[in-house]
Amino acid sequence: MPSRTDVRLNVLVHALPDPNGKLVSVVWLTRSLLNMLEIIQQEGLGIRLHCLIEPEFVDLDHTWNQQLQDEGLELHALPQNQGGGSYRRQVARCLQGQWHYPFLALRERRALRAIGYFAKRYEFLRQLVSPGEPWLIHSHTPDFGMEEVLALRKSRGVPVMLTFHGEGQRRMMDGEKRAYWDPKYERRYRRLLPHLDRVVFISEDYRNNMSYLGIPREKTRVVHNGVAPDEFFPLAGEPREGPLRVLCFSDLDARPLRGLHYVIAAAPEIVRAHPAIRFTVLFGRNSRQYVDNVGSSPMGRLAAELGVAEHFEFVPWVEPGEMNRFVNEHDLLLHPTFADTCSNFILEGMACGKPVIASRGCANDEFVSEENGILVDYSSLRQDIVRAVLQLAGSPQLRAQLGAAGKRRVIAYFNRQRQSRDYLALYREWGA
Repeated sequence: MPSRTDVRLNVLVHALPDPNGKLVSVVWLTRSLLNMLEIIQQEGLGIRLHCLIEPEFVDLDHTWNQQLQDEGLELHALPQNQGGGSYRRQVARCLQGQWHYPFLALRERRALRAIGYFAKRYEFLRQLVSPGEPWLIHSHTPDFGMEEVLALRKSRGVPVMLTFHGEGQRRMMDGEKRAYWDPKYERRYRRLLPHLDRVVFISEDYRNNMSYLGIPREKTRVVHNGVAPDEFFPLAGEPREGPLRVLCFSDLDARPLRGLHYVIAAAPEIVRAHPAIRFTVLFGRNSRQYVDNVGSSPMGRLAAELGVAEHFEFVPWVEPGEMNRFVNEHDLLLHPTFADTCSNFILEGMACGKPVIASRGCANDEFVSEENGILVDYSSLRQDIVRAVLQLAGSPQLRAQLGAAGKRRVIAYFNRQRQSRDYLALYREWGA
């Protein structure tokens, strides 16, 4: 890292780990920051990185924290909320629909406690961000912690950049247009966005999808997700033997946002042609209530009703270090999603050299093409899934050809090094 005399810009990064998969989020953020630190050192950029840590995650995976500090990152833990309960819950209750500053509703004692904690967090930031040095705040959490950041922007003039990772999107699902998040978030974003200096989206499709918020296009940028080729890659050895295995990722609700109900609906016709085929469904922690009895989930019941339950295996979770091996145990990825904005699941599969069948939308067509996979249309999703799976199931050569092309595309355009450089280029717009 540059010495303090060489610093032309301090960047404070804030990302709240996902409570449904917080370890994965911490690992992703840590590896991205390490990658940026390496580039800063190699190229002598005058940027000093800081990371703002929520107090409940200070000790999470301490090895990563120590590695970041050893590489020169400055970690700053926000103060604890003594006796006040969950800050997120308190603020949500006290705002009562007025989603911008938490001092708009003062009726209840819990609102006062939340505002007291807001003041404590704001004071911490005010002391951290010294007025004599150039600063940029880069937040990855539009739904949490922005109030104190924007208050600091107002008092100190510190520019704020916000990356949206999937929040607030609107999609078509079964002919119905609906927001996947509570409408109050739209009101929050409309109040939030005029106060931001830069808004980053993780795909062009997502940026277009969010145009309903009226964000000036010149204020926006696109930085695609990236995966590390040294973490996801084809495993050497003999070709995998046994029946064809198809990997899906989805929740298990009645109308899963990643199209699993269409996969299950297509399965009977696929199974008639390939009786030995197996589908693995990796489901996230938002469906963890079904871990002990997957058959009771809406998707488990649907598979049983259609007589294909024995062809489906539901896997509740895979640790980050095991994901590469897990993906390589399958022959192709099937992801007819309605909800993603730049699917890491697809990019990781492509990096492992697996052919991909994905829906034509949700940014999938920004990295999947006829050269490395098959895109299926929402208007004929079940039929297209049947056609695509049967096409790939009958041709190992085609699977190998599409998989190799997908890996080349990830290495060339969707790797973590490129993602880090794109963010550093945005930081340098503020003078570094």
